Amino acid sequence: DQDTYWWDDAVASLIGWAEGTDAGGSTSNGYLFYNIAQYLCRVSGTCNIAGDSEVNRQMMVALTEGKNDLLALKCDSAETYMKDVEVLLDTILVDLVAYYAEQLDDDPSDENNVAHGYIVATSLIPIMEKVSQDAANSIQLNMGKLGVTPMVDGKNVVLFALKTYVSAQNINCDLLTRDICSASLQSDVGGDEIFPIIDSGNDSQESSAGLLSDQYIPTSNIDHILNLTDQLEAIESASDYSTAFDIYNNDDPGSLK
Repeated sequence: DQDTYWWDDAVASLIGWAEGTDAGGSTSNGYLFYNIAQYLCRVSGTCNIAGDSEVNRQMMVALTEGKNDLLALKCDSAETYMKDVEVLLDTILVDLVAYYAEQLDDDPSDENNVAHGYIVATSLIPIMEKVSQDAANSIQLNMGKLGVTPMVDGKNVVLFALKTYVSAQNINCDLLTRDICSASLQSDVGGDEIFPIIDSGNDSQESSAGLLSDQYIPTSNIDHILNLTDQLEAIESASDYSTAFDIYNNDDPGSLK
């Protein structure tokens, strides 16, 4: 059914690309967000009796109920479930950054963890910047730079920065496997409860134009994402590597970097 195709497409993307075509899928749970949460619950010993993470259980309930609402043309309810899924995905990403912060704090010379930590941190930083620039800068300094020693400020400062994001996004601390929400984190940054949070004022911005020939109509302003196309095209048509890298390596708001 075309009405639910994009919903199914999103679910498949979240679970991963290892499911195959057999009924029931594979036993590997894919390689994307779903399996990340499974891995985190395994290493922390927080999986439920069925061996699943609680965040995944809630996500699959939201995805299933959201699709049912779409089929019943209950679009407002489906959108509510979609927003629930967004928060759960945030939960997984924050938890993963905290996991690698702990690993790198124990051994900052582990090249695999340095690379993995860099990847997940730089995935979160652009989102964090809209919530707290100070918190995002802390993640950037400690995990978002290659070629330098990570975790220069120590694990607690990174977890404190993540706590700021968790608080601003209303992430449920009980779903996190790492100790992000502990009150003891505030001792590293002058006793404040969290870093300052930005009032983005996004509600006053005009919504962006429709996507995919208006198959999806945004209700918020996402022009900073749409404008990345121009940068990608400029990089593709650059005459040499140096020019392409300069296009990428700029600090302008909404840049690829």
